[in-house]
Formats: sequence, structure tokens, C-alpha cells
Amino acid sequence: MYIRALCRNGKLEEAQQIMNKIGAKHEKLNGYVYGSIVHGLLQRGQLEDAVHKVEEMKRAGITPTVHVYTSLIIHFFKEKQIRKALEILEKMQMEGCEPTIVTYSAIIRGYMNVGKVDEAHNVFSNMRSNRPFPDFRTYSMFISCLCKAGRSEEAMEIFTLK
Repeated sequence: MYIRALCRNGKLEEAQQIMNKIGAKHEKLNGYVYGSIVHGLLQRGQLEDAVHKVEEMKRAGITPTVHVYTSLIIHFFKEKQIRKALEILEKMQMEGCEPTIVTYSAIIRGYMNVGKVDEAHNVFSNMRSNRPFPDFRTYSMFISCLCKAGRSEEAMEIFTLK
């Protein structure tokens, strides 16, 4: 948790120093720590460093987590590199890492931020038909995004979908 807090506060160098002291013995712990560091690097716009950290993670025998993949998807949507974001999603699924509600919500938000409302609707509809089912936060976020995009009528229809 300490390393995660450091990453969220932009103190990535300190977080990485602590991680180096821990070593690669604690695979599950390191998966979370690597995820936090990758996320922090991407928030700083340091894509190359984040990709290097993912490769380092793999060399240490640690499989990238859903957190790592979702962070990459968010980054690529922010950079308006939709194809790259979808490639990450596909790679994630091919490696047996199942997307979560957070992953799909990030994709919906990403599509909305680049003006691809139909694609966002498709992801949301797919969630409603399959798993993971959208939760309250996903509904709220999607409705909010639709309203911000001037599509409040569509937002209202979300309530009447069966």
C-alpha cells in the first residue's frame, strides 16, 4: 500500500527503490507494485519507461495484471490511439487476463472522450448482455459522459433498457 501511495503521489523513484529492495521473491505483491509503477509512469506520460517496466516484469516471471493492461488502455485512449488501446485489450484477452468492470468502463470513457458514442454504446450493451455486468459507477459514468456530449436523451434511455 505504501508503494501504491508513493506512485499515486508521483514519487515513482522512491517506490522503485523500495521495490528493488524487496526483490522478485513475492510474485503476487510484485504484480501489484509493478502495476502501480506502470500506472504512475503512464500518468507522467512516460510510455517508454512504462513499457520497459512491463518487460522487466515479464523477465522476472510476473504476468502483467489487469491493472497494468487497463492502465495502458487508458493511456492510449488519452493519446487518441484507439487502435493501440484495442490491441492491448486483445493481447490481454489472448493471454487469459479477463477485463474487469474497470477495464470496460475505461474503454467506454475513452470512446466517449474521442466522440465515438456508438462504440461506447456497443461496449455498454455487451456488458449488459455478458459479464462483467455494469455496476452503479459504470452506469453513472456512462450517463454523465452522454450528458456532457449533449446526448441526454440517450442517457435517459439507459434507464429504460431491459
